[in-house]
Amino acid sequence: MGMDVLIQLIKDVLRTKEVIGVAIAVVFYLNFIFFIVRYRKRPKPVAAPKRRSKPAASAPAAGSGDDAGDSTKSAPEDAAE
Repeated sequence: MGMDVLIQLIKDVLRTKEVIGVAIAVVFYLNFIFFIVRYRKRPKPVAAPKRRSKPAASAPAAGSGDDAGDSTKSAPEDAAE
């Protein structure tokens, strides 16, 4: 058996549908296995104990009062006179 015949035989074997199908299946299988090996599940965040804060009694409610959050207002006109 010469080298030319051997190369032709290998080409014919590698071009068959069965060999190509098995090769594709092995590649997908290995890809899936390596995906599973590399997969790192994120740890669940540890729930910190909730602090119950008491509402501040001296803080004005939003929307009430003259300057309710409007910092663009200038000084009152009465003070200018």
